[in-house]
Amino acid sequence: MCGIFGFAKREGWQSDSQMNRIKDVFTNLTDESVIRGQDSTGISIMSGEGSSLYKTLKSSDDLILDDSWEEIMGSVDKDTTVAMGHVRFATHGTVSIRNAHPFSIGKVIGAHNGVIMNHDIVAKKINKSVEVDSEVIFGLINKKDDIQDVLDLIYGDYAISWVKENSYILNLLHEKGRPLVVAYWKKARCLFWASTHQIMGYALQYAGLQIDIAKVPTDKVYSFDTREFWSSPNPNITEVQTNVSGYWAYNNKQNYTGYGSSHSHARAKCVYCYKDTWSIDKICTNCCGERTNGIVLDRDGEWGGSCSKCSDWRRYDELVLIEDTRYECFDCIEDVQIPKTSSDENGVSCDFCGDWLEKNEIVVFNGYDICSYCDKTERDWTTHNQSLMTV
Repeated sequence: MCGIFGFAKREGWQSDSQMNRIKDVFTNLTDESVIRGQDSTGISIMSGEGSSLYKTLKSSDDLILDDSWEEIMGSVDKDTTVAMGHVRFATHGTVSIRNAHPFSIGKVIGAHNGVIMNHDIVAKKINKSVEVDSEVIFGLINKKDDIQDVLDLIYGDYAISWVKENSYILNLLHEKGRPLVVAYWKKARCLFWASTHQIMGYALQYAGLQIDIAKVPTDKVYSFDTREFWSSPNPNITEVQTNVSGYWAYNNKQNYTGYGSSHSHARAKCVYCYKDTWSIDKICTNCCGERTNGIVLDRDGEWGGSCSKCSDWRRYDELVLIEDTRYECFDCIEDVQIPKTSSDENGVSCDFCGDWLEKNEIVVFNGYDICSYCDKTERDWTTHNQSLMTV
């Protein structure tokens, strides 16, 4: 289990206050994503002028408190088009700076959450020596123009973010085995993405940004050209066919062994009691029940539990902790709003952009409660024959 997150935005569009809010959300996404992996953290910042890559063995919640985080955020400015982040839970390859995501391979920069079961076979086909299974994805994307040709060769679970050649275009893809959500802040022309609804919800909430969160449909490549970010992100959507995911599916199809159960991985120390364990998540059986709020390992070595509303068994990625040991799946919480913090009790939501602000920051325009920025841009800007205030 790893985590991917980031933002893509229109170049040069944002005000200073919007840039500060975007940085706040990105910092929160980095912080909240620690739940999905603590072995390393990586960030790639891209613009029309090029890209920079930061990797560390610090966990993401430690990284944002480190002096280097100020340097990373200092490289984010109005010309930035994509900021791609990743937290790693190591499954293949040693824990090292070299093996941290995002990977830069040829013309591609990308991050991956999941496991590619046949990575060793694919690596031989592309004549590449790899330490991490994820590398074969981006090696293939670098070599092939048709994404379907890439997906035909790999078996496993994946949610992927990548940029190829053009730093203005972000690509997102996931199959049913891994989650992925997005949120679009239309006023700032900025798209955020994260692995789970919960990570995204808290990242937005703590930054004071009230915008809708949407699940990315499976088996479709969403290509976002940030130059086309207007009142909606206007993605180019390519339908693809993904191979059967999961440990058992690949074992049965290829007679591939070594990933069939939760005890097939290398011995490690339990992250809680430091006793030996072979669990994929590095939590021993004794610590599992009391530490995970009712979430347990299934026979494939994946964490999961039952939704308290529909009772369906779901993977941990598809569950949100509501209270204590009560979880709900994405389908059941889809219409539930993230609760506001107590400091928001006297605030007002802008009817155009959704920002949650103090009452004295809101003006009334044609019967709508809108923030001062929306009021100003509505009066000052008319671009591409459309008002900025399309609702």
